[in-house]
Amino acid sequence: MTEIWSNLARILASAEMTVDNIVRITSYLRDPAYADANATARVKALGGRAVPTTAIVAQTLAEDWLVELEVIAVG
Repeated sequence: MTEIWSNLARILASAEMTVDNIVRITSYLRDPAYADANATARVKALGGRAVPTTAIVAQTLAEDWLVELEVIAVG
């Protein structure tokens, strides 16, 4: 789960932003078993900063995907 946050940090950097610019996150999980790992990775990536977050189990995600993130960041 940390790889997704590393990729996200690079995307944000390309827009001259960081994870501190994130104001909303929706996580789409392939399986509810990923909820704890997803939350742990999110909290670590955000340095413990609280951000409004929703997690949705979407078993229709591609089988090789564990999680998909939808992130809103404000510059």
